[in-house]
Amino acid sequence: MKKAWGIFNNIAGVLSALLLLIAIGIIIGKTTSNVPSSPMVSNGEVEAMEKAVIAETQEETQSEKSISIPGFERLVFRARQAEQKVRFYNPQKNKCYFEIAICLPDGAEVFRSGLLAPGKSIDSIKLKYNLEPGKYEGAILRYSCYTTESMEQLNGADIVFNLEVVE
Repeated sequence: MKKAWGIFNNIAGVLSALLLLIAIGIIIGKTTSNVPSSPMVSNGEVEAMEKAVIAETQEETQSEKSISIPGFERLVFRARQAEQKVRFYNPQKNKCYFEIAICLPDGAEVFRSGLLAPGKSIDSIKLKYNLEPGKYEGAILRYSCYTTESMEQLNGADIVFNLEVVE
């Protein structure tokens, strides 16, 4: 009888150790991030640190519920030029269109895109008017999101960033 209890205790100990290792693996997996840590540079015109911003929608299922919205801490534009190099994109995994707008801190809209389908990007934009050199801290990159089926508006996001306009 003591031998049977000894075997049972050994099996219970091994199972406990395995459960502990699985729990540690799950915790480590949930705390790692997919956010890149290096800056993105597009043709020397735009520097950006990408960060993920998640906006929840109410119509989609739990596994497809979030919209991945790229944001930027800083964009650099050329002064007195309407054409600007950028790298705006709609991640492939999204199930919605993006409409992207850039607003200055005073609320003036200097750019609005057309609809951007999932997996597509914009590499160049034309501003509504030319900007003078300076730092526009607190500019807004506004994402409006629409379903691909019915064009119903979903939750969007306003990303606050610093716009630097250089000579």
